[in-house]
Amino acid sequence: MSDDAPRWIEVAALDNVKPGGLIQVIVKGTQIVVARAVSGLHAFQAICPHEMANLSTGRLEAAHVVCPRHLAKFDIATGAVSPGWSINGLRIYPVRAVDGRIEIDEAAVERAPPFRKKTTWDLT
Repeated sequence: MSDDAPRWIEVAALDNVKPGGLIQVIVKGTQIVVARAVSGLHAFQAICPHEMANLSTGRLEAAHVVCPRHLAKFDIATGAVSPGWSINGLRIYPVRAVDGRIEIDEAAVERAPPFRKKTTWDLT
């Protein structure tokens, strides 16, 4: 199997996410939010790259998740942050619904872990 091949894993039942809702799941030790928007399911890193707030406690506004701490908006399809913020966008992950289950591509999470806030002693 190629390293780029998806490895779909079940993370929740579709019924666990109401329309317009957000839930947090864990994939390979990484916190991920699944959003159930009008446009469908979306999965993205759970921790805001600015103030480290948990985005699953934010709110969904159309195609954006709003950070509960500093109110920046992130596009749930692209990860882009709203204008005026000089922070990284969010990592976005492949997600799908199959037979009433939500699945995320575990390999994509491994290949592209979430951005995290760097400190002055972080040399990565």
